[in-house]
Amino acid sequence: MGTQVSQNTSRWARRLGVACACLAFGLLTACSASVSVGSDTVDSADDVNVGECVSVADSSDGKVEATKTDCDTTDAFAFYVASTTATTSQCPGQESRLTFEEGDQQLCLTPNMAQGKCYEVPSGGAGSLTDFKAVDCGATTADGTAVVEVVTRSNGTVTCDASLTALEFTEPQPLGYCLRVS
Repeated sequence: MGTQVSQNTSRWARRLGVACACLAFGLLTACSASVSVGSDTVDSADDVNVGECVSVADSSDGKVEATKTDCDTTDAFAFYVASTTATTSQCPGQESRLTFEEGDQQLCLTPNMAQGKCYEVPSGGAGSLTDFKAVDCGATTADGTAVVEVVTRSNGTVTCDASLTALEFTEPQPLGYCLRVS
């Protein structure tokens, strides 16, 4: 017996780019989700605390499975829970948002990426939270995605070389990335 969840993102308006390429890191479209039953299941905003991490993956029924995960993981893409807010509100920064069919609260999420690792991310302003994946740095991209390498990760603001793109978040704690897009 699963709970219905929907996911949206808002305001990851920063663009990733190298040379003339510009790739949207956010503004992901909505999709419905089904969450499996289990102790790490996230089926409402009350199931996780600010600062904890969640992973979002496709489930066998074509929906989405959201689960708590270790924030130190480097094997999968994880998001920090940046804040919880009413579903009628926007997230306060550039966070993605995970909304639930039941209840009036949503999770605002920021990416938790490791320095030296690569990730496949949606490009062109469309996609889903499930499109964010940890990959090998030489991976071939799927249509509508790009591979980004985390050159620098900082607990605060970052100053990046001109060939890299800076991405910064303030919630749940200050976090900055210098990214190389391939």
